[in-house]
Amino acid sequence: MIGSSRIDDGQQPFATLGLSIPSSKPITEAAMPPLLSQLVSAGAISETAFSVRVSEFGVGITGQLILGESAAKRQDTKFFPLTNVSWSAALFAIPASGVKVQSTPRGGQVRELSMKRDSLPVAIDTGCDVTTVPKEVFSMIWATIASTFGYQHVASRPSTLHPTSFHHLYARIDPKGWIWLRRTMTEYLPLVIVQGAAGSTFEVDLRYHSNLCVKEWCRLLISTGGSPDAFILGGPFLAQHDVYVNLDRKEIGITTPDRPVVKQFASHESWDQMRAPPCGRRAQSCSTVATRRCIKRPVRK
Repeated sequence: MIGSSRIDDGQQPFATLGLSIPSSKPITEAAMPPLLSQLVSAGAISETAFSVRVSEFGVGITGQLILGESAAKRQDTKFFPLTNVSWSAALFAIPASGVKVQSTPRGGQVRELSMKRDSLPVAIDTGCDVTTVPKEVFSMIWATIASTFGYQHVASRPSTLHPTSFHHLYARIDPKGWIWLRRTMTEYLPLVIVQGAAGSTFEVDLRYHSNLCVKEWCRLLISTGGSPDAFILGGPFLAQHDVYVNLDRKEIGITTPDRPVVKQFASHESWDQMRAPPCGRRAQSCSTVATRRCIKRPVRK
């Protein structure tokens, strides 16, 4: 369950806590079976399954990781098949056939943009603190925000503008490609509706992606990945939905939490510290079903 970098004299080890996903390839005698597989073999749990229930979302996520639990038998639980993704050997994903971005009814009018794909795997990763979307979906999100807020109140990469010139703006894209919104406007962020290949849909509420703020401006935790088709739902999505994964049945269940989830605004400093802890080495910010931690004890010689 715990993976660590090689421990060298005088350097801090980098440790990862999380679940390793069972490989589709046969496990050799020398290889360590994944934790869930070991628990099933020992009779501790009956299925290779787990659920993630978030209770607090701010700098990272706080909640429960329950091993061996099947999906809740509730009417609002939606089930989707699991599939692999071409750009990652370890991630599991929901096969999708389309994405729709729908504005909130600000001013009494709902705007909608959509795209169709033969195959669009949507991965879920608890180790991601942002949601990664294909460039086409990012463009749809920005176009919907601009249409909702008014084109005179948005600016795309206004690097030539001095910050004092932002007084007329409600949303802007900075030179690094991040979308920033005024805190008072985050309640008008659109919904991203994912169409599963089997016909069911689920929503990604972008209001859960806007809790990182600097004074009156909040950063939207949506980015585009290195792969043009990378679509990874991270911590903000898990704050909106309870997620149940059954690797034996190759299915995933998504449902609305039956308890309140506390959403806290995070400062830029605390978020940066969480993403880049004081280790001797750095690692990729997203890791398969894992949260990153550093061992902060001094190294003994």
